[in-house]
Amino acid sequence: MAVCCPEYGLLFIGNMRTASTAIEKALLEQSGGYHLPAERMTIDGELVRRRHATLPQLIRHNLLDRPREGLHAFVVVRNPFDSLVSKWSKDRHRPNRQHTRTAMLQMDFDPWIREWTGKRTVDSLHDQFVEGTDEVLRFEELPEALHSVLRNAGAPEIDFPVVNNTEERQREYRAYYTDETRAMVESVYGGDLERYGYAF
Repeated sequence: MAVCCPEYGLLFIGNMRTASTAIEKALLEQSGGYHLPAERMTIDGELVRRRHATLPQLIRHNLLDRPREGLHAFVVVRNPFDSLVSKWSKDRHRPNRQHTRTAMLQMDFDPWIREWTGKRTVDSLHDQFVEGTDEVLRFEELPEALHSVLRNAGAPEIDFPVVNNTEERQREYRAYYTDETRAMVESVYGGDLERYGYAF
């Protein structure tokens, strides 16, 4: 989901599992924002989702209705270790998620993370969403980081709602990992850890 707030020259690019639903809701309801694109579409054979469209997609398919130079594009990233626990927990407790195989939905975290990382050599949770943006915020520093973006744009402070929370999680993310599974995530997502300043 991308949300444009034309009055303040802001463009929010919604990354997965980074409070994007809460930010989207706040910008739509309190900052005059609207979705880009307005609905999911396929253009020249490429799927452009209403949720989690990237800035290069918006530019490539001429979906920005004002010059890119006039918009301050920002995105949020999250520690991969924490993000993957959130993904596992959400998928496990929402069995209707059709993109996730049934076998993986039934797995405990340890075998799930082994299978997840075992299918990948080097990967990024964030790069496609960060590409082309002007500012990268950290999930761990919300909502203060978002309020800073709004202040710099001359926008009023917003009420930051809690939505789409992973209520099923019982523990802090480090408790889910063994030394071996930690090393697997470091191997696959080492680029994210280094680029965005994260560690276990």
